[in-house]
Amino acid sequence: MGRYRKGPGIFPAIAIFFVALGVAVAGGNQFAACGKGPAVRRRYEWAQHVVQSYQQIQEQQRSNARWHRAGPADAAAAARAIEQARQDAETSARRNSEEVEARLTRIEQSVTAQREHEIETVRLSQRSTLITVGILRALDSWERSSSWCSCCGS
Repeated sequence: MGRYRKGPGIFPAIAIFFVALGVAVAGGNQFAACGKGPAVRRRYEWAQHVVQSYQQIQEQQRSNARWHRAGPADAAAAARAIEQARQDAETSARRNSEEVEARLTRIEQSVTAQREHEIETVRLSQRSTLITVGILRALDSWERSSSWCSCCGS
């Protein structure tokens, strides 16, 4: 007998709903014919907004009422679900962290291998250049030391 009721009763809510619905339906098809198109259209849209807002509020009240009636058993189930969700989030975060770490390691290895390849390429290029310069220098000194002259043939 001593149950405490929160919020307004269902009958005033239904009455407000039907009044708003009547305003929305009555004004819905007449705004083009009356010559006051934009003003009436805004009123019609506002009435639709009011009806939608009222429906959302009713659904929230029903949801809250169901939650209050559910009692402690559902509260314990909700707590278990929250704990399970937390554990799942931790597992997912750990797995994502490991995947990111593995990807970064592969990128680092790839960059290191590329750098080593470039260093080896530069080293081989320098070696080839030094060999070519040495051969040209030897040919130049041999030509200067020989008695054969290319200009006069002696």
